[in-house]
Amino acid sequence: MQGCRPLTDEEMRQVADSFTGRYALRDRAMFVAGCKLGFRISELLSLRVKDVWQFGRVVDRVTVARRNRKGKPSNHTVALNEEAQMALAAWLWEMAEKGHLEANGPLFRSRNGKRAISRRQALRVFRKVFDENQLDGPLGTHSLRKSFAALIYENSGHDLLAVQRLLGHAKVSVTQRYLQSDQEKLDELVRAI
Repeated sequence: MQGCRPLTDEEMRQVADSFTGRYALRDRAMFVAGCKLGFRISELLSLRVKDVWQFGRVVDRVTVARRNRKGKPSNHTVALNEEAQMALAAWLWEMAEKGHLEANGPLFRSRNGKRAISRRQALRVFRKVFDENQLDGPLGTHSLRKSFAALIYENSGHDLLAVQRLLGHAKVSVTQRYLQSDQEKLDELVRAI
């Protein structure tokens, strides 16, 4: 958690539009879902096709099973927003066209298709696109989760408890660390008075 910063709205748009190559739809779907669901990268990579694709369409809510949640006692469900649904749908349609759409298969398939990509590979994918977009500051896979937290906090009227519940934190103090203001914001506040 320490060391990664959240992305701004503009940076998220910029990155989402930057994926290229053979796995562009997969990588874009993984990035957008990470920013819009707030799951840890291990939780995101644990998802199966059946977790997001049912009855020929993308689901409205995604659940991470308890067994895939960093020592947590229960499942965790978050609603999917429209942007994430569209990104996932595009990736799933591509998988279907290639004959790789298996209900029990990993949502974010590796090249061999039998397993999900690794956390290390996800980090490589994101770091590459962060570097290509010349984004500075400490960025990593956890930046997606922190970006989600910042979006929810801003759009909820600064409702810390809503952010806590959506992130699945047991303590509000952990959630507060996700939302620490950066020095630039603090400087702006001082200049405004």
